[in-house]
Amino acid sequence: MAYRCTKTVWGKDRTIVVTRSDSMLPRTTRRHTRGFVQQARGSRELRGKLRRSQMPGTRGKGYARESLQKHLDTLTQGQYVKEILRAQFVESSGKLDLKFSTDQKAFARLQRTRLGKRIMCTDNDDWSTARIIQGCRAQHLVETAIRQMKNPHWVSFSPCFPWTDQKLRAHAFYCVLALLLTSLLMREAARDGIEMSVPALLEELSDVTEVTNLYAPSGESGKDRLRAEAVLSDRSPLQERLYKLFDVGKYPSK
Repeated sequence: MAYRCTKTVWGKDRTIVVTRSDSMLPRTTRRHTRGFVQQARGSRELRGKLRRSQMPGTRGKGYARESLQKHLDTLTQGQYVKEILRAQFVESSGKLDLKFSTDQKAFARLQRTRLGKRIMCTDNDDWSTARIIQGCRAQHLVETAIRQMKNPHWVSFSPCFPWTDQKLRAHAFYCVLALLLTSLLMREAARDGIEMSVPALLEELSDVTEVTNLYAPSGESGKDRLRAEAVLSDRSPLQERLYKLFDVGKYPSK
């Protein structure tokens, strides 16, 4: 399910798409429920410490209300916590006590109105709703590309030996260019039904090596030059498929 509208965001008109996922709702509900349970447990522990500190014969000056409130504010931090967990300090007969409860109606309202939903904002007003959603869900591809540049073996930004601004910019340029080219290779392989990550793809291609064979002179005098012939190493079925897909043979050896 999706809802689409136009809203003014930061002073400009933007397309807003709100989606609801029945599969995401149980996961977000469980996650927030665990958080509420932990905060309620912390509140019970705080109430126990407060009550013990005010028992007759207890040494020490006890807890100040300000410090208790700061502790409670720390416990109730987090998304939606203060809407669900109702907690406050009350004073009776000169003693402080902590009263807290879980608002089940507020939690049900939270499930109905917010949990399981995503809000997407875009300036691609001419895109269809489906394309906007697909673009948002492809965010993991960008995150994968960023992680790839941290890979110490393939398409890595490090080690970076230049130290001047100009050379650092050049280094960053060819690293991003390398990432772009390898991503294009991965896309072409995926279009051919080969689902592989960039490191796995480059690993397979790097194992395809060129071997130069030298043959003895064919003349009787033995003064002719050695004859050289370049051939490729034996390839696995996957490597042969990649070799043909990328048409590696069109790049002649020098």
